[in-house]
Amino acid sequence: MGYSMDELTPTKTRRAQCANWLLYYREQLFGVSLEELIARKELERNVAAENEQLRMQGESCELLLHCFFLDDYA
Repeated sequence: MGYSMDELTPTKTRRAQCANWLLYYREQLFGVSLEELIARKELERNVAAENEQLRMQGESCELLLHCFFLDDYA
């Protein structure tokens, strides 16, 4: 299933990109206040900085951001 390279026309790829954006919006952003989005972005930056520090120290750690927001969707 899927497309071969010769079947991928600009119209199909634009349509798929738009559909993916709409799904992302519906799942991640719909109904979320601007303050919450700003808080999420700040948290992402903090987690990324902490992960980078751990990698520099030779340790490995990936923190899952969605764990912080589970209470919001329960």
